[in-house]
Amino acid sequence: MMNISSAFKSGIIRSVKLWPGALIMWFVSLLQAGMLTYPLKRMLRTLFGSVVLTGNGIKLGDLIELRKGFSSLAAYSTGGFFVIVFVSVIVNSFLEGGLFDSIKAPAAFSPASFWKSCAKNFRVFIVISFLISLIITLLAVLVVVLPMAVVVSGENLPETRIVNSGLITSSLFFILTTIFLCVADYSRIWQVREPVSSYFKALAAGFRQTFSTFG
Repeated sequence: MMNISSAFKSGIIRSVKLWPGALIMWFVSLLQAGMLTYPLKRMLRTLFGSVVLTGNGIKLGDLIELRKGFSSLAAYSTGGFFVIVFVSVIVNSFLEGGLFDSIKAPAAFSPASFWKSCAKNFRVFIVISFLISLIITLLAVLVVVLPMAVVVSGENLPETRIVNSGLITSSLFFILTTIFLCVADYSRIWQVREPVSSYFKALAAGFRQTFSTFG
């Protein structure tokens, strides 16, 4: 109990010390969200702004235009989502290098050291983020998508069974995702502590520390 209390206290102190770095991460995340939501909002406003309501509802011509517009909107949203995810992985990997190194440093937050660490750790951190993201994507397919496809394809299945299957697969996916996110964090911690840059050694240390902790 004392170890948990000490770790919690240490985490709060280090987080308070890193508030400038956290503010940078928050601001960048806000920009990333705006890259998707602002154009989407403009498209929706343009799409519905041309619709004319009559006493009998929406005109047939407007319905056809809405259908075309929603098709374009769906294509944009899908493409935009993947672009945002790709950019977010790169930018967050860059900034996390500075955050993790600042946590290790006993001194107060230094902007110069923060940006220097961002550049220093970027190569290893981007590989860690890419590999862990790939593993989590494969887990989503194997643990959620494929089992649910098999369940839904069954004939005359009660709705409760489908819902329960969805809850079980989602819960399992959540647990496994949490484990691999811990692997990523332990890998980054190992990297900022060691003088050498090696994503394979960092990942090995991350897996070793994670499974020894859960074990």
